[in-house]
Amino acid sequence: MSQNLPVEILCDILNNLVFQDDIRSFKTLFSCLFVNRLWCQITVPTLWRNPWNFKIWSNKNSKYRYRAMFNILILFLPDNSIEYLKECGIEIQPKYSFRSNTRQTKGYTLFNYPSFCKNLSIYHINKMIDFQNRFKDHKIFIIKEILKLFIYESPRILYMHIEDIQHDITGLFSNCKPFSQITELIIGANIDPLILNQLSQLCQNIKRLKLIEVTINPNQEMVNLVKVQNNLNYLNFISEKTSRKKNNQHIVSFINVLKLKSQSIISLNFENELAIILNILPYFTQNLRELKFKVDNRHQLLDRFHLELKSIKFEQLEILECNLPFKVFAEVIEKSGSELKKIVHIKGCYNSKEVGFLVNTISYNCFKLEYLYIEIIDTNDLLKLLNSCQNLKELNLNLLYFNSRDQSQLLLFFEILAKNSPQSLYKLQLNINITSELLEKFLNIWQKRPNMKSLNLNVINYHYDNEKKKIVQKFTANGVLSNFKYNKNI
Repeated sequence: MSQNLPVEILCDILNNLVFQDDIRSFKTLFSCLFVNRLWCQITVPTLWRNPWNFKIWSNKNSKYRYRAMFNILILFLPDNSIEYLKECGIEIQPKYSFRSNTRQTKGYTLFNYPSFCKNLSIYHINKMIDFQNRFKDHKIFIIKEILKLFIYESPRILYMHIEDIQHDITGLFSNCKPFSQITELIIGANIDPLILNQLSQLCQNIKRLKLIEVTINPNQEMVNLVKVQNNLNYLNFISEKTSRKKNNQHIVSFINVLKLKSQSIISLNFENELAIILNILPYFTQNLRELKFKVDNRHQLLDRFHLELKSIKFEQLEILECNLPFKVFAEVIEKSGSELKKIVHIKGCYNSKEVGFLVNTISYNCFKLEYLYIEIIDTNDLLKLLNSCQNLKELNLNLLYFNSRDQSQLLLFFEILAKNSPQSLYKLQLNINITSELLEKFLNIWQKRPNMKSLNLNVINYHYDNEKKKIVQKFTANGVLSNFKYNKNI
């Protein structure tokens, strides 16, 4: 069957596995390497497009991944790089080689892996060398040669992550054509200003920009980098601390540049940096489509920020994700909720009595909603949401405040969920431990409803035994469940 499948369709299928970005999808992608030669030839470039994706590895095993990456990359270093490193006192003798048959090697690689890379992570290369204890004293020389390798081999670099690098690598950036095509850039703290200056000259078509701990005290080079972008659409800045120098000249310049970019920026994602946000937020009311933020509930500007949010109406807002108190969140939705398609309320220590107020506001204002992540207290809240939000595709319910010990309430909850969910709903996540009888009853009702989609069900805080396993297998076999996941805790 796979032999008759057009290569273009096969590529689309494998690319979709990458975009799902979860452990199961990556394991599936790895298994595709062993189907046949054609599948392997398509899968290898897909995997190596971003070789720095470590989400599928635990922190405990990440050092082994870094060491494996290092051992692969040195296979592709050209002879002159090996000789240069030797002159610097670094002895590297790869067991295999892609480059040259002059070395005393045992074999060669089948693919030129670096040529497939579209994501150049100087941050991860830096960490990779840190795990090679014998090379720590000569770190900068190896970093330069590996960067040269990627720049030489990869004709098109689309993504870059640079952080914690004070070494003189600016010479590598000079007139570097692959960098001119970068559309996504992540910049962290402790970057040599000369590097930022080079990036400003080379990278002027960035669409996604993420700044990590650099807005606390931005320099002029950082301001210039943002200023020269022609079509910046997504801006993300994260700061665990807050700006202390409120009148710092560069912070004022940074704020003014962001105001100018408000016409092109459609997504704003930030953490804690309210001194900047309070100055720029009113300029984003017309075009902003995504607003995501997380703010420390002890932040000194928090009250002022809440007042500012409640006074603004975002005309085209489609995604709202934040950790606001329930009542403030509800007031924001009341003003800006008519176009919302996705709402995510990140749980916080707030007054649970205000949950009902938030549910009512969503029910009365968000008729286009497709994705909802929210806390609920009782079955009345659930019924209101399901009856009002008829376009829901994904529903994530946090039942932290729900009285799950009351079996009659629990039974009513699952009956309402099964009988009143819109036909568009296909993905459901709950954090509750339910009995086998309740699970089977819920799925039976779901099965009997006409035109319902197969359900992707994820249950958290769930004790999964053999009886429940048989129920899941039964409803998976007859198509009621498309996927089932469970976690012991949230």
